Amino acid sequence: MTIREDQNIEFKQSWSDLNLKSICAFANTDGGRLYVGIDDNGNIVGIQNAKARIEDIPNTIRNKLGILVSLIARN
Repeated sequence: MTIREDQNIEFKQSWSDLNLKSICAFANTDGGRLYVGIDDNGNIVGIQNAKARIEDIPNTIRNKLGILVSLIARN
């Protein structure tokens, strides 16, 4: 992957509700992108139960933060 972490891009190996802090920070600044399933070095590690997470992640963000997000899933 050629993308690197910076103030608008964050990599997370897996999804947890702790990631809501990053999303909240993005929402309170110029926005950003959170990549789930990528380690800190930019290596794709994938995520468990990807099909369920595609629905779960945006619903969790909406329910807990009141923010509507775009989610793009890539194989």
